[in-house]
Amino acid sequence: MKFHQSEPVTKGGFHLTINEAGLQEFYTASYTEGNLVEMVMVIGDKVITNYLHALTEVPVDCL
Repeated sequence: MKFHQSEPVTKGGFHLTINEAGLQEFYTASYTEGNLVEMVMVIGDKVITNYLHALTEVPVDCL
């Protein structure tokens, strides 16, 4: 996938940057809306985990 420049959009009171060309390319590559939701959740989970680790310094399991 290529990165495309996009314009900020306000949806539901939230300020988002949505690139319609990039989103269409995502769907054209046979991904679904469910895949998009899952990807956003995984990225959010990773961000939250990184913040929690940085704030609490809880050791990370090394299995």
